[in-house]
Amino acid sequence: MAKRIDKRTPSADAKSNSEFLTAGQNETTEGAASLMEDSATTPEGVADQFRKHRAASVKEEVSSDVVLHQGIAAFSDDPESLQKLLNAMVGAKVLSRAEALAGLRGKNSTMSMLRKIAEHADVILHPEILPFLQPGYSVLYKLARLYEELEANNEHS
Repeated sequence: MAKRIDKRTPSADAKSNSEFLTAGQNETTEGAASLMEDSATTPEGVADQFRKHRAASVKEEVSSDVVLHQGIAAFSDDPESLQKLLNAMVGAKVLSRAEALAGLRGKNSTMSMLRKIAEHADVILHPEILPFLQPGYSVLYKLARLYEELEANNEHS
C-alpha cells in the first residue's frame, strides 16, 4: 500500500527538527508548500503534480519567447522603440548589453535562440513532446534546431 505524505508545512517540520531547514529555506519552501494539491498525497500524485508544473514552466518559457518576437515584429519599423525593447530585455537579464547593441543582427546570440524557439512553438508544445522537456531556452533551442534538421532531411529524401 502506498505511503501517504504528511502535509505538515515545512515550517512545522523545521520547528520539530532544527537541522531540517535554515531560515531562508524555511521562508522559500513555506510558500512553495502551498502549491501542493490534495491529489499529491501519493507518490503518483506528487509525480503527476511535478510533471504538470514542469510542463507549465516550459509553456511559459515558450510563450515568453513568442510574446517577445511578436513585440519585435510590432516595433520592426520603429528603431527607437525596438531598441527600448532590447534594452528592457537587458534589464530583465535576458540579453547582454552587447546583444542589445547588436540588435537583431547577432547570429549566435540569445535573441536568435529565442527567435528559433518562438518559430517552432507549435512543435515544442506538442502534447507528445512537451512532457519530456525541461524548462530552459538552451534545451528548447536545441529541440527547435533538431526539428529543422529532421525537416530538411525529410525534404531531401
